[in-house]
Amino acid sequence: MPYDWSHFHIGMHLQTTQQAVFRAWSTSQGLESFFIRQAMFTSPEGAPRRPDEVAHAGDSYHFKFVHNFELGGQVLEVDEPNRFKFTFGGTMTVAIDISALEDGRTRCLLTQGGIPTDESERPYSHMNCRSCWIYFLMALKARLEHGIELRDLNPQTADAVSVHFQP
Repeated sequence: MPYDWSHFHIGMHLQTTQQAVFRAWSTSQGLESFFIRQAMFTSPEGAPRRPDEVAHAGDSYHFKFVHNFELGGQVLEVDEPNRFKFTFGGTMTVAIDISALEDGRTRCLLTQGGIPTDESERPYSHMNCRSCWIYFLMALKARLEHGIELRDLNPQTADAVSVHFQP
């Protein structure tokens, strides 16, 4: 069976609550704790959301990464505490599905879809994003379970997890 380059799934089990995982993905404060240097959500009316306020469907976002990269997009779906979905890098979407497990852990399933499938886009849009999301899911686990910072916050080397890293 040929590999489907248009999407991927990455799952992670976390020893924390469903609500804690949801807030990590849906608030600026949460995203800045494991993923983004600076995250800003803005309502459709142009009002910025507070750092601890859950984003709403229809909000726009602006992310500033540790290295010199910025990204904007839209929040597509918010179903507290089960799901958070947003646009990512043009045509792509990222959906975070969060569920409580019977053993007290929480499952976080990240699905990136809408990935361009042409040969020139595969390394960046599929392979790079997949490797980076694995890294950031591990950073989320380290933050929520142990309160530690796993990310490299040095702008000169923070992009080292990328498949196109240039030392």
